[in-house]
Amino acid sequence: MAQTLIAAQNDEIADLISLVRSASDPDVGLVLPSGSTALQTPLNARLLSQFSKRTGRRTAIVSSDLRVQETARANGFRVYSSVPAYERGIEAFVSQPPEPAAGNGTPARIGPTGEMAALVAAASASAP
Repeated sequence: MAQTLIAAQNDEIADLISLVRSASDPDVGLVLPSGSTALQTPLNARLLSQFSKRTGRRTAIVSSDLRVQETARANGFRVYSSVPAYERGIEAFVSQPPEPAAGNGTPARIGPTGEMAALVAAASASAP
């Protein structure tokens, strides 16, 4: 049965790794309280991910913080927005950046286009 571990708000990445290390089950749900900053950087998330993989742990992140969710998902964690969602296996939706509008890998043009672009360019050229 998966083990749910609750981090303290002021825990740092070393504390999170120790907490996951202490788990008796390889399936771990790590609950990060609101305001926790330990997993808000990609480096910290990567460190926890590498530790989990190296030790055979299947660590999931439980947090209502969207930034933590995005960082965790980007580093290969399953992400849940609450303990009940984790217990039911309902992963949080983390939005992905929109695909380029051109559909061919070219970034979408931002700003005025066509006739409007010509007007903006003309106005910029004649500005003192």
